[in-house]
Amino acid sequence: MFARLTKALHAGGQLAVQMPMNHDYPTHTLAVTMSMEQKWRDLLANPYDKTATMLSPDEYARMMYKLGFARQKIFVNVYGHVLESREGVIEWVKGSMLTHFQKQLSEADFAAFVTEYKQRLFAILPDEKPFFYPFKRIFIWGRL
Repeated sequence: MFARLTKALHAGGQLAVQMPMNHDYPTHTLAVTMSMEQKWRDLLANPYDKTATMLSPDEYARMMYKLGFARQKIFVNVYGHVLESREGVIEWVKGSMLTHFQKQLSEADFAAFVTEYKQRLFAILPDEKPFFYPFKRIFIWGRL
């Protein structure tokens, strides 16, 4: 996609992209683990694994260089979200990452998935009030 976008730019053109990059946080690593387990894999058309589609910041920088971007800035920013409790994390990912599962599972299977996911996630996350949820995004900018 980056190569296709770069081809659409004129000399001196700029490309700016931002993407969520929380694939290494327990909310996401647990989702990957669960989607690979036989119980859930059999019910999912596509397992969840963003690690296969996200590059590291230095890999994005190398890619941008190879695409001809003379100037570039690549950085990860952590947005700290202060939630009332870790329950808020579940609500947060229900509106984002967990939609991957909701689209593929029946209503009953999705409810069972969320119940198990919550139980397993709470065994990992500290029970703190308020709960600090670090949410990362990668920013990629370059000028040809």
